[in-house]
Amino acid sequence: MTGLTHSSYSSPILGRVNGRPQILMSGGGKVSSYNISVGQLLWEIAGGMAATVVWNDELVFASGGYPKKLIWATNPVTGEVVWTQKAQSYEQSMVVGGEQLYAVAEGGIAYCWDAATGEERWRELLGSGAESASPILVGDLLYATNKRGQTFVFRADPNNFEILATNRLGDEIFATPTVVNNRVYIRSAEDGRGGRAETL
Repeated sequence: MTGLTHSSYSSPILGRVNGRPQILMSGGGKVSSYNISVGQLLWEIAGGMAATVVWNDELVFASGGYPKKLIWATNPVTGEVVWTQKAQSYEQSMVVGGEQLYAVAEGGIAYCWDAATGEERWRELLGSGAESASPILVGDLLYATNKRGQTFVFRADPNNFEILATNRLGDEIFATPTVVNNRVYIRSAEDGRGGRAETL
């Protein structure tokens, strides 16, 4: 086995799924769940993952771009894969909003799927830049940034895709925005005569 097989880039995260708290991990070619008290493996599925997993009350959602470009929905009780979709949300994590799963996949394509069935509700092109940051959900609005410094604001609406605003900050955005006390904080970078400078 090569070192790549054991690589992991996402953060372990504590989730409560189906009433059971568990540690959810994506890496080493697997998505895994562990008992938080004794560290016992609860379930795992094979797949090359990079993004941190997300979940709702019934399913765990993972994404990956190597070796397969897939989105997985897994039953955390049985470890069964409930549905898959062919999309590559590799570095950036997805977002659960209501009964929907949202993602901004490679190439700037925004997706909305029914979380329970995997049915695609819509797929729309945001912009031409690659992504590193994860989209965030604030109320009923999604904020998604790309590496070219663009931030797109659109509604978390399964029936209609609507971009409300497009903004640009600097030349690059790699980090995920965060919201504190009704303010959105974005770390951007700009290349000038004095070299590369980062701004919050």
